[in-house]
Amino acid sequence: MSSVLESLPDRPLTTKQLTALNHADAFDLVVPVETEEAVDPEKMEDVEISEGVILATETWVKGIAYDDETGWTVVASETVEGDDRTDELVAVEAAVEDALAPGVKASATDVDADDRDD
Repeated sequence: MSSVLESLPDRPLTTKQLTALNHADAFDLVVPVETEEAVDPEKMEDVEISEGVILATETWVKGIAYDDETGWTVVASETVEGDDRTDELVAVEAAVEDALAPGVKASATDVDADDRDD
């Protein structure tokens, strides 16, 4: 997982970037937790960005959050058991929402070290 985080830009992801990740073979599902309007400083165009994202494969669901000081951090990780990952998606979404809440800082210490390196 750390290689995925390292490959992300050091800023929130645009909807276009999320779509590209969603089409990547590495993930079954990539969805933003929240989106907001912003201006692309390079193109001076309006874009939708997300500072919180859910990444899912057949075996795990992870929530990542962006912070200006720490960059992208895994804030939640759940192992998927069976075919239905609904409970895992809901739990991870709640953790990302909490990490993005005002006054709450996403921290790599919120997830066990073993979960961060998947």
